[in-house]
Amino acid sequence: MKNRTLVSAMCLFLAFLAVFVEAATAQNSKLATVNSNFISSTRSGTMSVAQVNQLIRKKFGNSVSPTAQALDLYKVNYRSQDERNRPVVLSGLVVLPRGGAPNGLVIFNHGTIFNSALAPSRFTGESNDSEAQMATLAFASGGYAVAMPDYLGLGDNTGAHPYPLGAINSRSAVDIIEPARALAKRQNTEVGSRLFVSGYSEGGAVAMWTVRDLEQKSGAIYDVSAAAPASSFGEASKHRGRFAPVCLRLFRRRRGGDVDGA
Repeated sequence: MKNRTLVSAMCLFLAFLAVFVEAATAQNSKLATVNSNFISSTRSGTMSVAQVNQLIRKKFGNSVSPTAQALDLYKVNYRSQDERNRPVVLSGLVVLPRGGAPNGLVIFNHGTIFNSALAPSRFTGESNDSEAQMATLAFASGGYAVAMPDYLGLGDNTGAHPYPLGAINSRSAVDIIEPARALAKRQNTEVGSRLFVSGYSEGGAVAMWTVRDLEQKSGAIYDVSAAAPASSFGEASKHRGRFAPVCLRLFRRRRGGDVDGA
């Protein structure tokens, strides 16, 4: 059962990569970053080229190309808001490929966890089959910077986690964008201007709400190039009336097609 779940997760990550690689052909533009949400960062781990490639072969086989970049992992703390719009401090993980991330920034929203020890910010590069590890291998190894919020009530935040309220948890995803880019600038790591949003299970719903929130914000830093939210078909069907219009608006705008009759 565990192996089947792992295989399913790997297939999903490969599907996400296909969407992002296609969107990454857009032209880069310079971003003006306002790092008002950024509080602090701590380098929590480093993955060597050999380590990354060994794990890629183990988890993805030949489906993901080997990398020539080592990866630096940082736990970040940043400002956000809780369900009552009160200020809070949240934590998350930012992964920066050494030598730059020309393909842009991926915001990855994790699925349901019950233990803060499994939050993305706790991933230090050691193999643990977590979603943070899989997202790191799939995206950061391909020239993307990756930012993963822990959410309210997880990681460093000691409040209650508002499961499964994607409309609330999406704030942690939106608010990690500026800190991720501010950290990259501080580390002299060039990150492409494109922004991608993804997530699985609970994180799939969070990703959809994140796209909705970003569409309502102004500024190039919030301009979404592509999104790839995912969940089981059963869960997706429960919310199709609420979330499908978000995806349709996104891809209609990005691909220039008419999907009103789809």
